Amino acid sequence: MHRRNLLLTAIATLPAMRAFASDAPPIKLIVPFAPGGSADFIARLIAVPLSLRLEQPVVVENKAGAGSTIGTAAIAQASPDGLTLGIAAVSGMATGPATMKVGYDPHKDFTAITNICATPSVIAVNPSFPATNFQEFLQVVRKNPGKYSYATSGPGSVGNLQMELFKQLADLRIVHIPYTGASQALTGVISGQGAEIIFDQLPSIRNHVVAKKLIPVALASSKQLPMPFNIPTLKELGFERANRMSFFGLIAPAGLKQEVLARISKAMDGVLHSDTGTRRKLEDAGSFVIGNTPQQFQEQISSEYKTYADLVKRLNLTI
Repeated sequence: MHRRNLLLTAIATLPAMRAFASDAPPIKLIVPFAPGGSADFIARLIAVPLSLRLEQPVVVENKAGAGSTIGTAAIAQASPDGLTLGIAAVSGMATGPATMKVGYDPHKDFTAITNICATPSVIAVNPSFPATNFQEFLQVVRKNPGKYSYATSGPGSVGNLQMELFKQLADLRIVHIPYTGASQALTGVISGQGAEIIFDQLPSIRNHVVAKKLIPVALASSKQLPMPFNIPTLKELGFERANRMSFFGLIAPAGLKQEVLARISKAMDGVLHSDTGTRRKLEDAGSFVIGNTPQQFQEQISSEYKTYADLVKRLNLTI
């Protein structure tokens, strides 16, 4: 689905790029992930309508590596002239800085613009796992401490810290198996040749759940979702602190002038709240559109960082 949408987005971008090429300098939108993932899809989806509203071309540039912290650092180091924007993700703004030296301060080195959307995550298991719902899952894992394992894209990833937080709250012993990337972790669980459990973002595992290659047992979401994801949220199950969705927001380097911030904020507000086609595509991908204020988004970034920094300290996690 993502590849087709990326192609359509690229084609749709061309007229806008030609129209603005001689009139205004391009805005670089840094995505701190490789092409094809959720962040890249979101960036390319908003680039076209944002270009039209700003009357200025918006060009997506992927800068992946180190759990999104390399690209996030590049955003921080850019000039605050409004010509460099970036996609902010929990990994670059919270879990990464909480677990390793990243070369930037998520509180001081950025200008928050808006949280574009929030993405639910799902605890899912291989179909051979001896449980098909959350209560059975909890019972099986508690009766077999250390027997089962969960897969992630690596130490310090969102999936790693989400599961560690849940494990602490639920008093579970599940072994962490880090893979070299998100797709490898997902393949390991689906194939039944690696870990049995994964805590992953909904867009990544949606098709595998629909195909019954994974069984969902719990949902980290602000509300329940339609079939086949109409399963209890972690808040409803009594684990509210683990009921955290991933965010994908828009940021700029620190020091962005107020008038430039106001202009971009107004444009993004229109993209997310007036462009029904953009909103529908985000929702169809499994995300909830947010579109909050710069202050609200900054407070959210700070809250996410504090949650995971406290967890890392309590569990003495090191990368």
